Amino acid sequence: MIDYLILVLATWRIMSLLYTEDGPYFILARLRRHLGVTYDENGKRQADNELGKMLNCPACLSVWIGGAVALSYIVIPAWAYLPLALSAGSIIIERYVSNGES
Repeated sequence: MIDYLILVLATWRIMSLLYTEDGPYFILARLRRHLGVTYDENGKRQADNELGKMLNCPACLSVWIGGAVALSYIVIPAWAYLPLALSAGSIIIERYVSNGES
């Protein structure tokens, strides 16, 4: 059971990284731009292609990431996802404690 919680949190963390975070040196922002995510003059996200559309939908993105995590769980033990799960847990707690102000 704890394995599944770790995998759920890791899936959310990867989705969050790909959907919202810029990363160090804007690595993730550049990756999104390269994969087809752009912004209009008002800062609204747009997609240039099908992959960009997938990256613009957190629900869609989480399905694909969840599938990849589930398949990789066959060969990769759950503890390998623990750093992502711990990061996700700490972010969720921080958002709860700060009432979403961070």
